Amino acid sequence: MKTDWGRVSMEGSITDTACAIDPGSLEQTIDMAIFPIGQLVQNGIGDEHPFAIRLLDCTIVHPDPDKSNQQHFVVTFDGAADGNNFAVSGW
Repeated sequence: MKTDWGRVSMEGSITDTACAIDPGSLEQTIDMAIFPIGQLVQNGIGDEHPFAIRLLDCTIVHPDPDKSNQQHFVVTFDGAADGNNFAVSGW
């Protein structure tokens, strides 16, 4: 009997129960303003546009047990080049 070998790589994270999003944080419109594409290509980054999402019924536990639990988190939207255009993905 012939045996073939392979490799499986898995990535992920263990998470706690999901948080709820406060109804006041739903359906937000964020004004991104007008930004010249040439400036975006030259600088590789656009202007920041802060926004808030209020979470309910959760605690973000700090990885260092000597520090208090966190009240903020960061969301990054990143775009890779797709030919001469931008391919946008978020996480």
